[in-house]
Amino acid sequence: MLPFAAAAYNAGEHRVDRWMRERAGVALDVWIDAIPFRETRNYVHNVLAFNQIYAARFGDETPMLPGVDMAVAPR
Repeated sequence: MLPFAAAAYNAGEHRVDRWMRERAGVALDVWIDAIPFRETRNYVHNVLAFNQIYAARFGDETPMLPGVDMAVAPR
């Protein structure tokens, strides 16, 4: 999923794996806001925002994450 990929790109896959284990079952928006590194948290917010902006600009009206349960699954 895009938020996890963006966080892993910015902070490292091992950190994201740890955060996912520590916060399993948490809603995705809460998980993002709980990212301990401000730079990574802001990066993920920006990636998600620009994803929506470009999708709208190019006429993609589908939801950002269609059919996805918005909770962090345990790893």
